[in-house]
Amino acid sequence: NICGKKTFTWGEDLSESPDDFSPLFFGDDSIIFAWATIEEANYLACLLSKYENAFGQKVNLHKSKLSCSRNVPTSRQNELQ
Repeated sequence: NICGKKTFTWGEDLSESPDDFSPLFFGDDSIIFAWATIEEANYLACLLSKYENAFGQKVNLHKSKLSCSRNVPTSRQNELQ
């Protein structure tokens, strides 16, 4: 039960469940797919914080980018930034 969620799925599963994240790793880069909700954004921020604390590495947010599907309204994209 990390960051208040009961499930966390690693892998390429792009299921319809909002409880699942799907990360892809390329060398030292990562791509994480998630639903465009405040809850998911908060959960991801919590996980990144836990990662930083556990491994002593910082996520460089200046080199990070949020990309949303064209189906996500601009107002929601602004909320998630």
